[in-house]
Amino acid sequence: MREPQFDRVRSEVAAAVRQPEFSTVRQRAGRVRRRRAATTSGVFLVSVLAAASFGYTAQNTPPDYGSLDPVPVATCTQDCSWPWMTASAGTGAEVYGVVSRCEECDSELFVSPDGAGSWEARTVPPAPGEVRTPRVVSLAAPGPGLLVWREQGSPAGGVTGTQGTGGPAADPTAPSSIMQTWISRDGGRTWARPTATTTPADAVPAGSRPVDCDLVELPACVVGVLDPGSGRFTPLAVQPTGITVEPGWTSETSVPVGDRLWVPGLDPATRKPAVATSSDAGRTWRTHVFTDGAPLPADSGLPAARFAPNVAAGAGGTAYAVTSRADGTLVSHYTTDGGTTWQTGQAVERARALPGYVAADGSHIVATDVGASAARGTGHYTSITLSGMPEGAIRKVEITSEQAGKPYLMASGSETYLSADGRTWQQIRVP
Repeated sequence: MREPQFDRVRSEVAAAVRQPEFSTVRQRAGRVRRRRAATTSGVFLVSVLAAASFGYTAQNTPPDYGSLDPVPVATCTQDCSWPWMTASAGTGAEVYGVVSRCEECDSELFVSPDGAGSWEARTVPPAPGEVRTPRVVSLAAPGPGLLVWREQGSPAGGVTGTQGTGGPAADPTAPSSIMQTWISRDGGRTWARPTATTTPADAVPAGSRPVDCDLVELPACVVGVLDPGSGRFTPLAVQPTGITVEPGWTSETSVPVGDRLWVPGLDPATRKPAVATSSDAGRTWRTHVFTDGAPLPADSGLPAARFAPNVAAGAGGTAYAVTSRADGTLVSHYTTDGGTTWQTGQAVERARALPGYVAADGSHIVATDVGASAARGTGHYTSITLSGMPEGAIRKVEITSEQAGKPYLMASGSETYLSADGRTWQQIRVP
């Protein structure tokens, strides 16, 4: 890469992934409220916190579990009137949604057992100190009945010391924000704080997703499990080898729930894009390095995630991985055998830094800066229109189950969408 181009890319990526302070997000929230008071169409503050399969990324960068996602403001694309569904997650036919009735209303949690056909109210966990309304929540459903709720707030009162004049002063050693995680094993009826054990699990439980070990800072662990019986986080007994995986990368894929696991990363020796795959729920692993991908330059200041592959998988062993070459071109790779062998596909023009997803017909659909493009196998990517999906609304797509009637779930700002095939979408009506 030419030096001027490298400097430009480094500057753009660094600016795109810089995490805002929580106080900055609160100030933005105030500006949002003032703007909404003067207009009927508004902008929603949707600072989504990251967790396993949580939220969205910007500029090919996975979330930082200690801070807020670098996309703090999202515009509603269709009906901007309240109520809003500000977070959602799904597993099998179950869909969970965090709902706010008005801008100053507290958040509510609902679950649908039948793919958003009917809804039941659930409880919400306590807030971490002072939080704004609607509550800024990250929600994940790693398995049937399992929920992970993550939320960031500021310490209550925010005053911990006094100045020499007798006035209040903040303690410089006090945390400026609080990240809090809650676990539910009964679909949101009751909540408990998470616990962890170093006793390893043999495999990811059937019908569940793996979780990122950074959620509870398990040492020497990349891929973990939330045990459905105990509610404890535990590492997999066999971890991927021959690959460097940073916190957050385990969940930055769009793959169906099943025995096949996909973990993006970098080759430790060449620092080129790589992917670790398992066909037996994590009991054994194999790693593939995309040798035509651009390596992460040493001491470049660029985030490593910019060079990791964007991975999307479908039924069976079909998957796509998009990597960046040294000249900045994004190229697709295609496998039909679960990642044992890969074929190099075509360039993906104007693609946004999201993993895309594999539709029911086997095509790879990616978000671009002008809408969406799709290709099948190693074919060319062409522009498409997704019925029911507003342009610019596409975010990371979660595939809840191969057996669900509408397995494709996507949250975008204040809106959540479901699809049976990944081509035709329907917005969920808030309960």
